Amino acid sequence: MPANFEEQTLCSALQASGFQRDKVSFFSWLGVTPYLTAWSALATLAFIGSLPAGSGVVFDYAIERSSLNSEEQLAMDALASRVARAGEPFRLFLDPRALERMLKAAGLSEVKDLGPAEIDARYLADRTDGLRVAAGLAHLVNARICPAKAN
Repeated sequence: MPANFEEQTLCSALQASGFQRDKVSFFSWLGVTPYLTAWSALATLAFIGSLPAGSGVVFDYAIERSSLNSEEQLAMDALASRVARAGEPFRLFLDPRALERMLKAAGLSEVKDLGPAEIDARYLADRTDGLRVAAGLAHLVNARICPAKAN
């Protein structure tokens, strides 16, 4: 189901399709967050964080330019320029530490944030064509809502 996260919330889009908010759900949200405003991304993550324990999301995000070294900044600038020329400019860049705090505040208590080296090792190590994630530019997050621990 298509949704424009800048014009409607994920909650309203899903309600229109019969989504059952009381059921454990998992969202694959890849290739989206760099194109959103911070407000839209945070509203979406807050909605996901309000779902039942066991629910979660996987998404990728672009690293804040100031966190990159000069070579990584040049690579990010080239990529950002290319997507902007295609009419889809990057709008959101995140700091991994700040993002983890935001996710936990939104109710997503189990957060795994993989950087390029970890993505390469986990998903691309056996490739023979040399495909790798560009150093420093993006991260892949798996965040879940864990059940509350008994005291």
